[in-house]
Amino acid sequence: MDVYRAESVAIMELVRGLAGEAVEQVSVDEAYLEVTEQVGGEGGHDEMIRRAVPMAEAIKAAVRRERGLAATIGVGPNKLTAKIASSSFKPDGLTVVLESGKAAYLRPLPAGAIHGVGKVTEAALARAGLVTVGDIQDCQDDLRAYVGSWWGELRRMAFGEDDRPLDFSDDIRSVSSENTFARDTADRAVLRGCLREQAEEIAGRLQRHRLAAVTVQVKVRYSDFTTLTRQVSMEEALEDASSIYRLSCWLLGRHRLVARPLRLIGVGVTGLRAVTMRQLVLPFMETRR
Repeated sequence: MDVYRAESVAIMELVRGLAGEAVEQVSVDEAYLEVTEQVGGEGGHDEMIRRAVPMAEAIKAAVRRERGLAATIGVGPNKLTAKIASSSFKPDGLTVVLESGKAAYLRPLPAGAIHGVGKVTEAALARAGLVTVGDIQDCQDDLRAYVGSWWGELRRMAFGEDDRPLDFSDDIRSVSSENTFARDTADRAVLRGCLREQAEEIAGRLQRHRLAAVTVQVKVRYSDFTTLTRQVSMEEALEDASSIYRLSCWLLGRHRLVARPLRLIGVGVTGLRAVTMRQLVLPFMETRR
C-alpha cells in the first residue's frame, strides 16, 4: 500500500504541474480538476470543454511517459458528468461530455450511475419503475415516498445538473449522512436499508480520506420535529461499513428510538483519526470471530 500511495503522490504532482493547483483528490487514484481559468471562459460551455481536451490528453501522455501507467479521464461541465465519463472505457479512456449533450449522455445509463444513488435507493427506484436515468428524467410523479426529500435533487442530477464545488479542505472533523421521509415510517426494513446505505456512504468517504472514527452517532426526528441523537464511542477506531451499520442499529434498539414513526434518520461519525495501518483479515480469521 505504501508503494501505491507513493505512486499516487508522484502522479498528482504531474497533474498539478499540467493543470494547476485546483485539484480535489478523493482517493489514491482519483481526483477532480477545475481548469476553467486555464482554458478561458469565452465561447460558451461547450467550447470551454473542448479546449480542456488537449490538457486531458497531455495528462494521459505524461502519466504514461513518466510513470508507465494508463490514466482514464472524463471531461465534463461538472463533477457528476466528469466522474461518470471517467468510468467509461477503462482503462486508458478519454470521454468528453458537452454541456449541450449531458442529459442525452446520461439517459441510457442505469439509475445507480447518479452520484448518491446506492443499492437501496436504486432498488426503491426500480420498485417505482425507474431503472435508467432516462426513466427518472421522464418521471413527472412525486416519488419522495420512495427516496425521501432527495427526489428533487435526484431529478436535477438526472439531467446532468450538479453545482457541487471542488473541496480543497483537508480538515474533516465529522462525516454524516441522513434521509428525510415523505411520510413518517417505523418500517424496520426501510430503516435498516437507510442505515445500511448511509453506513456504506460514510465508510466510502472515510476510506477515500484514509480516516477512521472513534464515535458513531444516530439521529432521528419525529413528526413533531423532536430531534434526538445518541452515540457510542469505541476504544479502537473503525472505518468499515458493517461496523458503522451494526452500531447504528444497536443505538436505535438500545435507546428505543423507533417507539414511534420517524420523519428523519441519519448516521454520523466523529473522533476521526488518520489510518496508519489496516489489519489484513484472512478467511480462517473470519471463522473465529
